[in-house]
Amino acid sequence: SIPSEDPYEEAAQQLFEHAPHSPDPRALEAEMNAIASSLYHSLHPSGTPPLLPIPLSTPSTSRKAGIPEADTPPRNRPLLATPRLGCEVGESFAAVARRPVPTMAHGVD
Repeated sequence: SIPSEDPYEEAAQQLFEHAPHSPDPRALEAEMNAIASSLYHSLHPSGTPPLLPIPLSTPSTSRKAGIPEADTPPRNRPLLATPRLGCEVGESFAAVARRPVPTMAHGVD
């Protein structure tokens, strides 16, 4: 085996050199598991993969964060705060859904 500075390249080379040559599927599986296990432990001696750093989100520095909703212009308020046309305040969505839909035959009130 040719030594390499990249442990993954070295592991791939070892896997290639030690590739199983058995026609029996069970023997092949056992041999592959043994190779994979030895490669895993050689790459990660502690038995656990290395931890990757988790990027932390930075707090918002937006000026909008400190503006109360009462001071926000209506066009900038969320649409969910405004009742949809055809809904009464306090009326549930289910009640609105049960209402008959106006058609050309019935006309619109």
